[in-house]
Amino acid sequence: MKRNGDIKLAALPPAAAAILELTKVRNLFELFENAADAVDSFYRLPADVLQQNLIPEYSIGIRSAA
Repeated sequence: MKRNGDIKLAALPPAAAAILELTKVRNLFELFENAADAVDSFYRLPADVLQQNLIPEYSIGIRSAA
């Protein structure tokens, strides 16, 4: 985390997933059904990055009559 690394877990047994939830560390990891999905996720941009960097935001200036 200190070096912007990603930790992805694949094919996690239900008991292990439950422990992550109970210890409140689930948000530190990305969970995937299988290893192929985890590997593929390294080649996709996260949705929040796309929204912040690739979709321009336009502001409409409204002038008051004052």
